[in-house]
Amino acid sequence: MYDDEVGVVMDQLQQMPAAVAKVLTEMDPVRAVARDLAGQRCVLFLGPPCRVPVALEGALKLKELAYMHAEGFAAGELKHGPIALIADGLPVVVIVPSATGARSCTTRSYRTSRRIRARGARPSSSPRRATTWWRPTPTP
Repeated sequence: MYDDEVGVVMDQLQQMPAAVAKVLTEMDPVRAVARDLAGQRCVLFLGPPCRVPVALEGALKLKELAYMHAEGFAAGELKHGPIALIADGLPVVVIVPSATGARSCTTRSYRTSRRIRARGARPSSSPRRATTWWRPTPTP
């Protein structure tokens, strides 16, 4: 490692306490989602092409940490099989990229959320940051 790289890493390490404190102050939305998912048997994660790895990793982490069934898919593949998994009340996490620079992905992600809601599932999306949750109006 070069001296300038060591300096960058040291700066990042010095900023770590503030970053951790910030995450801990923003945990309420995450806790609300955790309480919502606690009684579920299965969760589906969907991501647009630019966020498929995030959807797959989210499903894997839920399996590892909560010991519950979770699947991750590309949102575009929804019509080619995974839509059969969508049942009344199924929680679906739709990964939404930042609105800046990926407007078409964002628009398609919201369309996917509407399609899922129409089938009776409960989509949740993360529009800007992992700790910011957008929850659509529940289906009647």
